[in-house]
Amino acid sequence: MGLAMVAVPAFATTYVPAEMKCPVGGKKFSYQAMASNSSWGARPDGKRYSPTPVGPIPECPDNHLVVYREFTKDEVVRLKGLIESADYKAMTGVEMPYYRAAWLEKALSGANQNHAWMLLTASWEAEDGSGQKARYQAEFAVAAAALPPQPEDEAWRMLAVRVANARRELGDFAGATAALEALPLAKLAQGLPATEAEAERLGDRSKLDIWYFLDFVRRLQVVIARQDRSADPIDMIGARIAAQKCFFEAEALSEADKSLCQDAEIQAEIADNLEYWTEAKAERGAQ
Repeated sequence: MGLAMVAVPAFATTYVPAEMKCPVGGKKFSYQAMASNSSWGARPDGKRYSPTPVGPIPECPDNHLVVYREFTKDEVVRLKGLIESADYKAMTGVEMPYYRAAWLEKALSGANQNHAWMLLTASWEAEDGSGQKARYQAEFAVAAAALPPQPEDEAWRMLAVRVANARRELGDFAGATAALEALPLAKLAQGLPATEAEAERLGDRSKLDIWYFLDFVRRLQVVIARQDRSADPIDMIGARIAAQKCFFEAEALSEADKSLCQDAEIQAEIADNLEYWTEAKAERGAQ
């Protein structure tokens, strides 16, 4: 996230003090609730470029219950046994909050879209290179792919492309391709124009959203075809963020990435910010 912050230093996350009564045990505790946040684009896995890409989940200090949603009375009874289990205690302090939330959600409600989305969100939390992120991605891909196909459901289609991306990052390019091929792409494309400008002129928000979705799929297919496993492929993160990557990480880029950096829009962003970014890069080097 530090790379993106160079261009937008005024953006920030704000918090307000809040209090909560733990659903299990009833102990009251204070925590910092997110009041506002900023973001400017996202990676192919859905993680936002933001000072706080994943909002914190309140956690009861005594029993470590992650309060990720409201619970019914019946669920509260079941939660007591779940958080006192050896499995949950073993996860505390080791697994990310959203991973523990996903575990609880599956135990309470079975495998569902919420469970899958929380596994994906947990992978956004795990960026330390320990292998935890890859483990979460693999578990997410299996869980989401096992859900009943709902090609008419927008949320299910988005899960499907996140599965394709997770498999791409894990190096399973055949699996990534198969996940995209399972989507009703031809049916979705019926009646849609070829360009974004033409799609905007239709004046139909739902059709424009489908156009953007199909454009995302097309770009992801290109990244899969070149067997790129990076979390932030230059041609999928927007010109502004891509320009920062091309400028600040130039020495570490592959030849393929250097070629992508020659895109006219990316070069224009670099030119517009050259003086400021040059100073920022020099300051980094002096640290």
